Amino acid sequence: MAPLICGSLVVLLLVLVVAAVAATVVQHVRKMKELCEHGQEVKAVVERNTLLAGYKVGGVVSVVKQRASQQREITYHYTDAAGTPYTGTYTVRAADVPEFTSLQKGMPFPIVYSLRNPAVSAPKHLVDTFRPGMSKRSPRGR
Repeated sequence: MAPLICGSLVVLLLVLVVAAVAATVVQHVRKMKELCEHGQEVKAVVERNTLLAGYKVGGVVSVVKQRASQQREITYHYTDAAGTPYTGTYTVRAADVPEFTSLQKGMPFPIVYSLRNPAVSAPKHLVDTFRPGMSKRSPRGR
């Protein structure tokens, strides 16, 4: 009986993980669709550019995994058309966008924010990456 319960728990855990990943992907696609359809480009200002730590394995940082997974967290602020200030955060693997490594506090950072919901924003290069795919979708959307 115990192996059956363990197997069921493993399957349940796997289903929950897959559901969480799927929900995250759907949320990201909806955000990009919103920004592609109702986005306004502005120059944000970098507040922080932080190198995030790597994975911890047994309390010790794994140097191999840390180098493979180095991520930068860029915090920026911007103002919408009405003059309301907002703050955004973007996390990226340093290897994917190497120019983000040199961003410093006070530097301009091109972003796109939603005119319908100005608190929604993303780096311009990311929105530009999604635009071609979004324009190929049917007008009714999904």
